[in-house]
Amino acid sequence: MTHVCGLAVRIGRKCYPLTTYEQASRAYRDTINRLGLGASQAPRCEIVNLLGEVIAHVSYNGRVWPGSTYRDGAKPIYDPR
Repeated sequence: MTHVCGLAVRIGRKCYPLTTYEQASRAYRDTINRLGLGASQAPRCEIVNLLGEVIAHVSYNGRVWPGSTYRDGAKPIYDPR
């Protein structure tokens, strides 16, 4: 489990402290499931640093990817499978 320091997860307009990428992934998937949202309805889930810069994002399937958007050949930082 990778612990992170000084990061937050931003879902829509709300920001929450982040302890692990697994925590961000699980919280995002739990929220999507609880609200019954499809992929096109789910808000963006971004991981930001102390300056508010997006350093990673969580996809609908719970994978955490580097950067603000997916790039061909990218490897996930965290994969819940």
